[in-house]
Amino acid sequence: MYLFAISDATAAQLITAVFTLCGTLISGVLAYLMAKFKAQQELAVIAQAAQSAAAVKATEDVKNTLKTTTTNTTNLITESAEKIENLRVVAKATHTLVNSNMEIQLNLNKVVTRRLADFTKDSKDIETADLAERTYNEHVAKQKEVDKQPGSDAQKKGD
Repeated sequence: MYLFAISDATAAQLITAVFTLCGTLISGVLAYLMAKFKAQQELAVIAQAAQSAAAVKATEDVKNTLKTTTTNTTNLITESAEKIENLRVVAKATHTLVNSNMEIQLNLNKVVTRRLADFTKDSKDIETADLAERTYNEHVAKQKEVDKQPGSDAQKKGD
């Protein structure tokens, strides 16, 4: 005994309706899942784009910092080179002055000790005068060698 008496045609329609409803539900669930997956992909793309933008910004920051550092370093090197050149000029002038004064002092010493030796005729005074003359001559010879070197003031003047 059947609780509900239905015809075969009605049963077939009912079965078709149930399968259609199930198919529609499954399609709806699949459409929902696909939309959710697509939304997650779009969020991932947006997050990736944000990370890429941050990386580009960081790269630009590094580039600008490197440019600034390079400019500052170049300026420091230029300033240092100028200071070193100034020190070289001062050192050269000081060396020239010291050598010139040394030659004057050695010549004065040579003349004075020779006059004293000529006056006293003492052997110690004569030895001292000879030593003073040798010292003066050695200094002059060494200075001539220095003056022959490229870049010396004597070379520049054509001495």
